Amino acid sequence: MAKSSRVPSAVGSIPVVGDLMKQADEQARWLQDVLEQNTRLVSQLPATMKSFNDSLERFNQTVARLDRLVSQIERTTAALIVPLEQLSQRMERLAGVLNEMPGAGLVRRLTGLQRGAEPAEPAGGAEGVERAAGAARRTPPRTPPRTRPRTPPSGPVTNK
Repeated sequence: MAKSSRVPSAVGSIPVVGDLMKQADEQARWLQDVLEQNTRLVSQLPATMKSFNDSLERFNQTVARLDRLVSQIERTTAALIVPLEQLSQRMERLAGVLNEMPGAGLVRRLTGLQRGAEPAEPAGGAEGVERAAGAARRTPPRTPPRTRPRTPPSGPVTNK
């Protein structure tokens, strides 16, 4: 781009015409800069489009991988739900059988497993309560854990 003025020196000496010519010259330079910039941008367009297409292709590959992963998770989940439902049914039946066993209420009460239920009298009535109390008396009392006595630190003691 040429930075020399196109305005002849004789025209520049007339104030009104000189100012108009200088403005026209500045506008021509500005327009030339804009055209050069547009030319550079247009020349970069094919590379930009290729980069965009490559990025879009990588995105589509990632989406396809995620889709396959979701399908695999759905298949695995479906394969696990049926056995878990069967196991749940078996566990409910087992819990029902265990609840019907004699002394189950007492065991729940002693272990704290009876949630939200009021204490019921054991199957043996008052006799069962006395047996449970006797069993509780026969268990030895719990001793506290032993602790080591504190020893003074070795070395000189300083007050800070």
